[in-house]
Amino acid sequence: MNALHLMNAAGQLPPELAREIEDQLTDTLNRHAARLDLDGVDVALRVLPWGLPETGVHGYAPTGHSVELTVDPGHAAVRTGWRTELPATLAHELHHVRRWRGPGYGHTLLRATDFGFETWFYGSAAQALPRWAGYTLGFDLVGRALRQLGGAAASHAHTPAAVILAAAGRWEE
Repeated sequence: MNALHLMNAAGQLPPELAREIEDQLTDTLNRHAARLDLDGVDVALRVLPWGLPETGVHGYAPTGHSVELTVDPGHAAVRTGWRTELPATLAHELHHVRRWRGPGYGHTLLRATDFGFETWFYGSAAQALPRWAGYTLGFDLVGRALRQLGGAAASHAHTPAAVILAAAGRWEE
């Protein structure tokens, strides 16, 4: 069983919006958990002003059994885009949950993360890396690997990183 926990005791989300968010995220959780063969996942949605500047939403999957989502209802982008951003963020984080349950995460991303997570994912003028460079690198790497290996990304959640890197070609770990 998977569970969505809407943390709204203070009523920061109006009741109608809270119900709509809960319905949509429950549907997203059920669909993606079934596709990824996930059971025993707790998803907590908190109202906090710590979302991404572009969206007002943020997600994190610290373990193979939990996802934390934050939403800032006062952020302009949340008012117009939560129906896209919250489900997409939850789906993204559920893929991390699946990976945690499989081979997990290594200590390097092609040794590139020596600069640190923030540099690769939030950008760095000093390192000449644009925002989201790590996602772009990962998208390209996995795309190359999938063209060689076949199948959908979800079917390779347990594929060892060395196999992905070898299939991507010209990459070293």
